[in-house]
Amino acid sequence: ATGVCDGGPGSAVPQSDIASYLRPGPAGFIAVDYAGIYAASNYRNLLESAPVAGSVFTGATTGGFREKSWAYYIEANATTEVLGRPLRLNAGLRYVTTDQNISGPVTNGSTTEVRSFDSDLSNTLPSFNLAWSVRDNVVLRLAGSRSMTRPNPSYMLPNTNFSDPSAQNASQGNPDLQPYTSDNLDLAGEWYTGGAGYVAVDLFNKEITGFTVNGIRTIPFGELGVSYDSLQPYQQAAIQQRGGPDVATVLVQSQVNADGKLKILGEESDWVQPLDWMVDGLGFTANYTHIRQTSSGSGVSAVAVGVAPNLWNGTVYWEKGPVSARVSYNWTDNQISSGANQNGISFARIKTDARGEFDLSASYTFEHLPTSPQITLDATNLTDEPLRSTFQYSNAAYSIYNPGRTNTLGVSGTF
Repeated sequence: ATGVCDGGPGSAVPQSDIASYLRPGPAGFIAVDYAGIYAASNYRNLLESAPVAGSVFTGATTGGFREKSWAYYIEANATTEVLGRPLRLNAGLRYVTTDQNISGPVTNGSTTEVRSFDSDLSNTLPSFNLAWSVRDNVVLRLAGSRSMTRPNPSYMLPNTNFSDPSAQNASQGNPDLQPYTSDNLDLAGEWYTGGAGYVAVDLFNKEITGFTVNGIRTIPFGELGVSYDSLQPYQQAAIQQRGGPDVATVLVQSQVNADGKLKILGEESDWVQPLDWMVDGLGFTANYTHIRQTSSGSGVSAVAVGVAPNLWNGTVYWEKGPVSARVSYNWTDNQISSGANQNGISFARIKTDARGEFDLSASYTFEHLPTSPQITLDATNLTDEPLRSTFQYSNAAYSIYNPGRTNTLGVSGTF
């Protein structure tokens, strides 16, 4: 139709006329005659009469998020002796209040309007730390705290977006998402072996309440709060094939606060040891972490994603005068990389395969030359390990990426 700007026949700006709106710009660049384009296409009127969009072409949700937080805290520190050995302690109490305003386009029948949702939140967060020097080179530590994490604002925007052309799977924001809290307890021991050397062991426990998870429910299209007329023609056809807007159902995914608790229990050990008695400048560092997760309550099980049950790394180094060299190995076990109910399939998760990586870094500094030039070599992923994720099952590949080896040679100096 005349006045429509789609580049086709009868368009306000036909495809054949586009070149006439291009102008030579500075430094040889091409510039666009925006004033001419706007006038020919009646752009201003189109913009003012355009409906409210719930998402952009990239799939990102539109909306706004404003947050104002106030925090008040009190802290006390003290030192004393237990069994003749020094004990250091501190304790604190933090009170946090948060005012949130979340806005976004919401459809009611055939009308779409921007709606705002306000919430007032408050949390009391206590903490304490004890450090007891049982020997001159041995320290025992005990710490406890309550921490609070606010949900991702993008999960709270009240829009509804479809992820498939059949309008059968939808994602919907949840403005009522609440922050989740964690009660934390740590017990650690540190033994300083001399110089930069030490051995440390830490036992930690976290109990998380209200962790956010990906909930899923099946509801009739008519209860979704989306106008049938706002759908694309192919989505309307798919709805009709499933019985029409009053009968067709939609799988709706949204973030919700999990019922029950998520418990994370783990152990971490560190060892840093110079080996100067063998070779001057030689040494190594090592770390091992083991984590166990359990969840209670009904509904979708809460899981901290991106947390491997076992991971360790080790580095052997030699630093002597102008020479520095390090060889490292990092291992990460299989891990869960997403919440449940992915792609509309109940309890399906994206997982990441276990992976180990060798890295090398070395440098040499010419200390007696002007500017003290330094040559550096960094080599990562020496064994060419790929990155692979799966969809719930180990034989269902979701993505495979081979980053290859990376070798970087550089020269730097001081002026």
